[in-house]
Amino acid sequence: MKILVNNNKEYCQADPYIIKAEQKYYIFTTGVEGVKCYKSSNLLGPYDYIGIVFYRNEYKEYWAPAVIEYEGKYYMYVSYMHKDSDDVHTQKIIVASSNNIEGPYVYNNDLCEAFSIDAHPVLNETGMYLFYSVNKYEGDKIG
Repeated sequence: MKILVNNNKEYCQADPYIIKAEQKYYIFTTGVEGVKCYKSSNLLGPYDYIGIVFYRNEYKEYWAPAVIEYEGKYYMYVSYMHKDSDDVHTQKIIVASSNNIEGPYVYNNDLCEAFSIDAHPVLNETGMYLFYSVNKYEGDKIG
């Protein structure tokens, strides 16, 4: 996804997750060093870069973050791997939380074992939260 940032430059960001919160639009994206965040008053931008809103020193390759709000708190689902690993199949989904949509987010718990990626929480019309992810390790299309 290309994101138009306030300096009028376009930046390509992988695995964008867009959420509307507190009268703004927020985009959370994949990052090697941590989860990046952007915000705008307009869905189409331009966006301001907030920065890296979640990371842990011993991890890297933060893939496909997704953020939801529940009872006034924000929960981020993202996969990452240990810095010492070169095998992306060691990626696992974790949950981190924050009292503020803009973070910082703090690690709470591992959710799935490796190889798990691409978390996507959904609130359906009944008020039930559903959680989708992928954790296929073998086959023609890994993940």
